[in-house]
Amino acid sequence: MTSVPYLFGVAARVAGAGVTVVGLELAVAWPKVEAWRRGPLPGGRWAALALACLGAGFVIFPELCLAGGGIVAAVAIFYFVVACEPAGDGSDVMLVLVLAGLGASDLMPFGWMRTVAWWCLAVNVCLAYWWSGVAKTRVPAWRAGRQVALALNSPRYGSPAVAREFLDHQGAAKAVSWSVIGLEAACPAFLVIGGPALWVWAACALLMHLGIALMMGLGRFLWAFSAGLLCLLAVRGTI
Repeated sequence: MTSVPYLFGVAARVAGAGVTVVGLELAVAWPKVEAWRRGPLPGGRWAALALACLGAGFVIFPELCLAGGGIVAAVAIFYFVVACEPAGDGSDVMLVLVLAGLGASDLMPFGWMRTVAWWCLAVNVCLAYWWSGVAKTRVPAWRAGRQVALALNSPRYGSPAVAREFLDHQGAAKAVSWSVIGLEAACPAFLVIGGPALWVWAACALLMHLGIALMMGLGRFLWAFSAGLLCLLAVRGTI
């Protein structure tokens, strides 16, 4: 059976790749980021590049993330999201959750404290999925199946050819929409069940994120949420 420390190490590497992507994207887009802000952020581009280097360090040396480095990266990303709000998105929130939990993993002086930290991380990731699914049910476009086509038809993250297919096949669009809602909202149930059932759920969630990355170019979501899924599997899927 795969151990918790091993999966946490893999999660740290994946999260590190996500941190690198976030830092590089911020550095490249910094002139636009400054335009969004009400005032300048001195050294912001260099801070973003430093964040990218820190993420690369986690990929090479995941133990740095688990021994407190993840907390540093989480604080840095949180600061960027708050200071440059238009640059933040759901992937940043997931990265902050995962990095903070991983960063505290090896800092706990007692075994029971480490177990509590692990479960806090898993529950936070689980609640993020659950809330995302529940929140979608409050949006008429999600319930009707139109939101997927609208997102794919957006100027920045669009895939017009796929969007047209969804617009032409409303039944399929609605089925995809409710599949996403159901998958996300069901996370707590699978966390409770654990074991092979959680692995199957995580595989479906990974395919969902992979599809989003391929169709919408949101690769940073794939890194962030893959790390979150690995944390869930580490804490509950190994039991």
